[in-house]
Amino acid sequence: CTKPALCSTPAPSYLLLSATRNQNQYCPYCASSNVNVNSDSTSGASACMIRASGSRTSLFCSSHRKCIRLERLSQAWRSALSRDRLSRKRSTAAAGVDSTITAATTMSAQLRLCDIGANLMDSMYQGEYHGKSAHAPDLDKVLERAWSSGVERIIITATNLQEARNALALAKTDDRLFSTVGVHPTRCDEFEKYSEGPEAYMAALMDVIKEGRQCGKVVAVGEFGLDNDRLNFCSRETQLRWFEKQLELSKRSRLPLFLHMRAACADLLAILRANPDSFTTGVVHSFDGTEQEAQEVLGIPGLRIGINGCSMKTDENLKVISQLPLDRLLLETDAPWCEPRPTHASAPFVKTIPAAVDKKKYSIDKLVKGRNEPGSGMVKVLEAVSSILEQDQQVVADAVWRNSMDLFFPEVDSRKLI
Repeated sequence: CTKPALCSTPAPSYLLLSATRNQNQYCPYCASSNVNVNSDSTSGASACMIRASGSRTSLFCSSHRKCIRLERLSQAWRSALSRDRLSRKRSTAAAGVDSTITAATTMSAQLRLCDIGANLMDSMYQGEYHGKSAHAPDLDKVLERAWSSGVERIIITATNLQEARNALALAKTDDRLFSTVGVHPTRCDEFEKYSEGPEAYMAALMDVIKEGRQCGKVVAVGEFGLDNDRLNFCSRETQLRWFEKQLELSKRSRLPLFLHMRAACADLLAILRANPDSFTTGVVHSFDGTEQEAQEVLGIPGLRIGINGCSMKTDENLKVISQLPLDRLLLETDAPWCEPRPTHASAPFVKTIPAAVDKKKYSIDKLVKGRNEPGSGMVKVLEAVSSILEQDQQVVADAVWRNSMDLFFPEVDSRKLI
């Protein structure tokens, strides 16, 4: 298209968001920051424009006389962002400023964050990657960075019996740590392979729940659910059987559900609807489903949706998040996984980028590339979600804090904690 005169119909906000960073738009053709949304003749002849015509939303470059559909703009935009970030990182280094001291430090004085799902039992926090040791254990440093970034509570996700025991033991070491008890869908074979039988495995899980409830540390049943994307680890039939059976844990403990759902919305919700007496509340964590699936999840009273970096990979993901009600929203990292990445559609909204080094060049005071952490990860997710919802970060943080307290810590008046 070489015609600058496009329809002035407002562009959908979620598409405009994918081309926005710090309230500035940059043309991928001419690199100009003079980009106007739905410009009129008073904007200046040299301005690039974002306009909509029917179902097509495009950016028109006045200098090169070219158009690009906004749906295709994200990749070009991310490339420009990468160059800009590299330039800023070099400038910071030249000035002798430690780039690990980021906006997260400023945030910590104002925001209260609860990471509802972090895999702190993962071997990466012991310095082990793919079975090989790369550096000394540093979970203590990871937690220090989390507390200094405004994270005040972390729920440690357990994915089988042994992890549940280990997570509870770790949670007992710090007043700000809590844990879950359950078996991940990809590990449900463990029920039937347990030396003492599946019922003994279930009883052992219940024992961990009882111990954790007595000291106030176990706050949810999970991570459990269904995963049709990874049937190579565990068959669909086995997953279905043990997901439903594990609902007995929530029925007996009255704890909220911490649910895993991958390409399995219909099956998962069908089981929940068939067992309404087994739960009252819960969260579908790491949600990456469609807008229709989000509506179906939220159609079950008591269920919330958890968002992390893996929830924001595509423009379609951003559209789904933009429609979520704030009072049903929770934030998480799923660390050490699911970090918001430069290739994700959410990249333009992430402003806080701490310095990170390769594990082979490990430094105790630096993040490890490719290893997500509760501190920096929560800040990134909050920044992205706030922009997608077009809400102030403080407003989103306060609302999500209340939601987290109401779901996992109902005995605490969340209003007194803000």
